[in-house]
Amino acid sequence: MAFLPLFFPAIPFDTAKAAWGIFRRYNFYRAIGEQANCLFDGIRLVDPAGRFRKPPHTMAMLYLITAFQYMEMLPDALAAEAVQKRVDWKYALHLPLNYPDMKAASLCEFRGWLVVEPAAQRSLQLLLHRLSEVTDCPARLRSGREASQVISTVCQTSRLAVIWEALNKALKALATWRPEWLVDANLPRWFERYSDFQGYLELGADRLARHAMFHNIGVVGFYLLRAISESSDPVLANLPAVLNLQRVCDEQYEQVEGKVQWRREACASCPLYNLMPLSTAKINYDIHITARVT
Repeated sequence: MAFLPLFFPAIPFDTAKAAWGIFRRYNFYRAIGEQANCLFDGIRLVDPAGRFRKPPHTMAMLYLITAFQYMEMLPDALAAEAVQKRVDWKYALHLPLNYPDMKAASLCEFRGWLVVEPAAQRSLQLLLHRLSEVTDCPARLRSGREASQVISTVCQTSRLAVIWEALNKALKALATWRPEWLVDANLPRWFERYSDFQGYLELGADRLARHAMFHNIGVVGFYLLRAISESSDPVLANLPAVLNLQRVCDEQYEQVEGKVQWRREACASCPLYNLMPLSTAKINYDIHITARVT
């Protein structure tokens, strides 16, 4: 008689009570919670090379969270927040209501390991197939996506959120410290476009649209940094939000023959940058600092 792996403990009573009270109708996350151990039957949750050592329950959680991120188009920061605040996610992951904060960086670290570990990608592929057969499975998981595409999409979504947030905070800081300067430097629709990330992100569900967003934000970011540099105003140049925007732009873009290009493979700070394969994207957007921006 075969025994199922018990990577997930019993669903905590407080979580089950809260979930049943809030989600009276059977839904996808309730189904995941009730089938969690079955989903991982036959899947080994260890790293044979010893590069990513986590307990089996943590590994299983990270696999599921990656799938949830892809399904909901959530960057790492919002996914970590969902683990902390959402009862449906806690039920699916068998977590208590008072589960401590999850670090967004751990999700990025996990994907970095997935990229260089073929066996882990095969495990994710098998899990995605099983999730596609779960009751009320959303269309994005029913469409038979490749594991590599899921990893790439989640990574790009998270990177896009980092870039967008850096630009948003820089614009807000400039509006506070030098509003008259920003009025002169501001271009139409900046604040409209960079004020609601969730709505902005929904437009990026399509791969080409997402790449275009990287292009547009890069153009605006480098345009703004150049304008600040040319202003010779030390207050503007040394605002923490502006310094962070410079750091993020350097991390997410690179200059090649006078052009600024988005680093499609990975962030410059990623320790696996040189190990990652090229993105499957077919379009390479070049960002000219001198280009007209909108």
